[in-house]
Amino acid sequence: MIYCKNWEDPCYVVNPTTGAIIDQFNFGIVKSTSGLAYDNRTPGGPFLWIFDQDYNKIDNSYGAKIYQYNLTAKAFTAVIHDMEADFPPYDHMAGGLFFTADFVPGTITLGALSQGVSNTMVCYEIGITEERQIQIVSIEGGFGAKTTVKNIMTQPLTNIPWTVYVSGGLILKTTGMNGVISSLAAGEQTSIKTGLILGIGHITISVNVGYETKTVTGFLFGPFILGIK
Repeated sequence: MIYCKNWEDPCYVVNPTTGAIIDQFNFGIVKSTSGLAYDNRTPGGPFLWIFDQDYNKIDNSYGAKIYQYNLTAKAFTAVIHDMEADFPPYDHMAGGLFFTADFVPGTITLGALSQGVSNTMVCYEIGITEERQIQIVSIEGGFGAKTTVKNIMTQPLTNIPWTVYVSGGLILKTTGMNGVISSLAAGEQTSIKTGLILGIGHITISVNVGYETKTVTGFLFGPFILGIK
């Protein structure tokens, strides 16, 4: 899902395939949101990190505060951080925000960009990455999309979430695009399969299993996916 918000507007949850608005909600305490970052790595999540300009109407001043929001509880946690305190004496105004495990190998990073005079980018270490657990061996077409995955750990894995996103072409209908692998023994493989994907045209298929992602392209002809590569 895509989470998007502008200033004091509600936060919208958008289907990345269709663009349809699935949900919307208000944050309440934040005053002028400039950046959002989705966090599905930190224990207790998933979370949204919110970068807020903390606008003060009395003296027309701005700030750069980072908040953590629990998406399951739909409530703020006690985690609040003022970026301005880290980089005096400049005045900072919140800008963009990103969350990644690719900036520093083995580290989960929250990156924030401050606008204005300082034009500062800072990266905060949020945690360390889990050892890679799942390998996406292959993605095949046919009726729907079939993905083969392997447990590359030395112990069994349980409750592994998976999601398939399809974009491009003319998509008329999709079913069975997500699920959970209840258990997978060490070194074993299994297959996950979508339901109906109906439409026509060149498409992109992105498969997320646990923290692993793989993307392929193909051609959708009615309910059949052809030419996966």
